[in-house]
Amino acid sequence: MTDVAVVPAPTPTLAPPLARARPEAHPCNVRPDLYPAGGPPLDAGLIHDNAADHLATFIRAHLRASGYARAAVAKDALLHANRGEEADPDVLLYTRPDVLAYKALAAHREPANAYHLGYDGPPDLVVEILSASTWKKDVGVGEDVADKIRHYRSVGVSEYWIYNPELLQQKKGIPFFMGYALQGHRYVPIEHQGHCWPSAVLGTLWEKGDRRHAEGGSEPYRLMRLRKPGSTEWYLTADEKDALLADPQALLAYYERKFGPLDRGKYDLELPLSNLRACIHNPTKDMKAIPLC
Repeated sequence: MTDVAVVPAPTPTLAPPLARARPEAHPCNVRPDLYPAGGPPLDAGLIHDNAADHLATFIRAHLRASGYARAAVAKDALLHANRGEEADPDVLLYTRPDVLAYKALAAHREPANAYHLGYDGPPDLVVEILSASTWKKDVGVGEDVADKIRHYRSVGVSEYWIYNPELLQQKKGIPFFMGYALQGHRYVPIEHQGHCWPSAVLGTLWEKGDRRHAEGGSEPYRLMRLRKPGSTEWYLTADEKDALLADPQALLAYYERKFGPLDRGKYDLELPLSNLRACIHNPTKDMKAIPLC
């Protein structure tokens, strides 16, 4: 019987684990390498959030005053897109606009913190507020093909506004405020008139406004304001509304501008302000139904 040599089986060589593709960084994430101290200046985030809060407040007040009962205005909401095999390379999988506005949502929809282009359609208006980490994507000067200008144009956003309250990259020609209007399949820059920019979507003017500090911030910035149609008055910020509600004389002056001269002798300034507001508008109705814009 011939001996048969037993050759041990070779030890299997394990294939290295597949490298898992890193997900694309969310456009709102801060890249620490952009800041030598490892994070953005404190005021940068405060200004960005404060400006977004105010712009959303103005747009919401304007659409409500203009009779858009199904309007939705959202800050930092997810906006999903359809991405199939034949996806448009200019369309991002999702964005998170600083402010978006729909003038009329579908009947089955309620305002939310996420929208889908396939179900809700494109917003009528988007505002992006520039930050050091995302400004190239917002204004379309980076190497990334799918920047936000191409994206919002491709999905059909009627107006795209870019707000630069921190005056970033001015040496590279990035202005304080600029806008694009969709005409056919292209974006056309919106010409400003002095310190005002007309919005066809809103039917009123954006205007370069007052300088202010973000709450908790030390550096001032200039706020973009929204004019009331046919007026030189601006819509109020939330803190301006609070100041009015705390001062009866200021509240009377506000309603005199709104409704015309009032007989101040008729109003008891010691009344609770809710009662005072009711008396000014209609002695038989609760003033809570009247918006303070």
